[in-house]
Amino acid sequence: IFLGLGGLSVSNLLNGQGETHVVLYMRLLNLLLGLPMALILIPRFGVVGLIATLIVSPRLGLIYGLYWIWRRYGFTVDFKSSAKIYLSAAAAFLGVELLLRFTALTPWMSLLLGAAVYIPLYLILTVLLRVLDEGDLRNLRRMVRALGPLSTLFTPLLSLLEALSALVYPD
Repeated sequence: IFLGLGGLSVSNLLNGQGETHVVLYMRLLNLLLGLPMALILIPRFGVVGLIATLIVSPRLGLIYGLYWIWRRYGFTVDFKSSAKIYLSAAAAFLGVELLLRFTALTPWMSLLLGAAVYIPLYLILTVLLRVLDEGDLRNLRRMVRALGPLSTLFTPLLSLLEALSALVYPD
């Protein structure tokens, strides 16, 4: 969830712009929140406390970094697109979850079937919700062509996505 809000890119952006002091402050905020959380939660809840600390503590620094970028550079996360992406992912997950709940497959078969259903469903939903446009699909087609013989596996899905895109984005 936090990756869509810049969890991996905020520090890289700031470091690339030479704003390493901001990244230092972000890390200090992580430490100031994470250390007390760890001292309180880990002895009491064990591994669950550790996981909670690792999930929650970096968020304060992320919020600071996003705020700093917004104030300095004037841009922020596209919350509307992020919400559409999350909605697509959640709907695809629910579809796969319902499918797998009513099948008695081995774990490996469940994994393969889940991936085979999730990926196309997610991509279809991103086109229908107007997250992916025709330019994105052209880029995907170029990337798929680079796969060589494996590209034939993805060509039908890309053709379907392009047809849906033509319906969603009429000229």
